[in-house]
Formats: sequence, structure tokens, C-alpha cells
Amino acid sequence: WRCSGTLIAPRVFLTAGHCTGDGATGARVWFDTDLTDNEEYPDGGDTSYEGTPVPHPEYAWAWPDPHDVGLVILEEEVRGIRPAMLPDRPDLADPEYLDLLDQLKEDGTLAGGYGNDGKFDVFFRSVGYGGTLASWQPLELAYDLIRRVSESEYVALTKYYLHLSQKAVFDESGSCFGDSGGPIFWVDAKGNETIVAVTSTGDGACVATGLDYRVDTTETLGWIYWMMDNLD
Repeated sequence: WRCSGTLIAPRVFLTAGHCTGDGATGARVWFDTDLTDNEEYPDGGDTSYEGTPVPHPEYAWAWPDPHDVGLVILEEEVRGIRPAMLPDRPDLADPEYLDLLDQLKEDGTLAGGYGNDGKFDVFFRSVGYGGTLASWQPLELAYDLIRRVSESEYVALTKYYLHLSQKAVFDESGSCFGDSGGPIFWVDAKGNETIVAVTSTGDGACVATGLDYRVDTTETLGWIYWMMDNLD
């Protein structure tokens, strides 16, 4: 089983619930940009780390909320890689507190999407080792184990999911099988990247829509921070 993900603390790797649940008992994480020569997943290696997969305690592939988020708690710290940035801890004492994506929608930053004459204005950044579109006719996906970055246009925001467009016919990119658990970054005006979701699901051919599970919500973000604060 192969997924993507992000280092968010020296011993904590963020990914999807369906990458860490469903009977998973162990995990190995690589941080190389190119894993082309590593297709057989050999044991050891200077850039691989073993860990324990931990799905969200309420993870279950059921709608409307599958809690599709999970962590890998690594046995040793990863050095030489700066952990990615999460949204700030939820401030439950603030009566006007809004989760980051809700805040962006409230202040008008998340413009575009449905009902905007088909014009999308806001982009999110996806990263992963998943499949890429190699051919349209016939439809063929290639898996070369190289980390890639894509920019996907905002479509809609729901309580649990960030909806992104990845219509290849319009030269838009997105995510596919193997990108599951990979980060969806919000990039602010200063270029700072903040993880707001993880790749979760989408259309079967990977050519239309990406549904990314939100990690900026109070419930999910609170669980992530609690796990980070209570490592064994």
C-alpha cells in the first residue's frame, strides 16, 4: 500500500486515514524526491524511517465524514528536514474563532468556484508521489515514484472537504492514486505554505475533481495537536 504525506514534527508524519487504518500495523516513510530506483521497497536506507500508523480514532470510510486523516509516529526523529506548517491551534476561547478555510471564505479570499461564471480564481498546492496522466487515448496512468507538485483551482468548501478542480483538458493538474494523504497547501500572499487538507479521493480517472479532507477544522486539528503533544 503506497501513499503520500508530510512531516509536521520531527517524529510525526501526516497522511490520510485510509493509509493508516484498515488493518495497517506498520509503516515506512521515505523523503527522497525521486524513488525511481526503489520500486522494490528495500529495507533500510538512510532516508527511510519506520513508524506506527495511527488513524483518527473515528476513521471509517463512511459519509458524510470519514475522518480520513491519520499519522505515522516515527521511531526516531527526522533530521535535516523542516516540518511543514499547520494552522494555528484552535482558539476555543475566542467566540469569533473560525477555522482557517472558513475564515478565508468569510473574508472573501476564497473567491471563484461554483456560480462564478465558470471562472476559478484561487489555487491550492498539492504534493505527492501518485500517478500522472501519461495518455488520453487510451487513458493511461504512469507511476514512477517521483514527487511532484500541482496547482489546483478552488471549486467549493464543505464542512469536511475542500473541492478542487483538476480538469486536464483545461491544462489543470491535481492528484491521483498514490497521492492519498499528501498535503494540500494554502499559500498566502507572502508565499508561506500552510497545510489545510490531505488528498482523500476524487473521480476514478483522476481527470476532473479532487476531494481533499480538511485538517484545518477544530476537531481534526485538535486531535493532531493532541497527538503531537503526547508522543510516547
